[in-house]
Amino acid sequence: MYNGSSWDHVNATPIEDLSTPLYVENTELNVRVYAVNEYCQGPPTKCTFNVPRRDVPGCPEPPKVKLRSEHKATLIIIPPVDDGGLSINRYVVEMKGVSATRWRTSGYVEEVEGDLEFTVTGIEPSCYEFRVIAINGAGSGQPSPAVLSEFGNYYSNIFMQCDTCTRID
Repeated sequence: MYNGSSWDHVNATPIEDLSTPLYVENTELNVRVYAVNEYCQGPPTKCTFNVPRRDVPGCPEPPKVKLRSEHKATLIIIPPVDDGGLSINRYVVEMKGVSATRWRTSGYVEEVEGDLEFTVTGIEPSCYEFRVIAINGAGSGQPSPAVLSEFGNYYSNIFMQCDTCTRID
């Protein structure tokens, strides 16, 4: 692998499955490959290829409360703009009561194609905050801003960020 001024050896043993771990991403790589047999080593071939970025996904938008009843809330999950260069493979939905200090996992959304909805069940007829975390092969991204949902409140799509409430109409 070319480091900008000289060639570095990635490995000294022959590669039989034509793959080797390269710990460089989001960059262009210049690689020389030698064919080796029992008699000699052949001339190098030069290859240039791009290694895509692989990072955790960005922060999703606040979930939207589609339906709120006495003991459940149906949320619409809005994917993040940045998937980190890898496909998002699931979402974690978290919730907490307004006066609570800890978030707890409500469930997971494994099907990430099409409309993304999740129904939280077993809640009391009071005020809750909900947020979503996107996960890809590199790990978990930052949680979305929280949305506040109160049973009986027509305007339940209020999201919390920086200790303030903003109404989304």
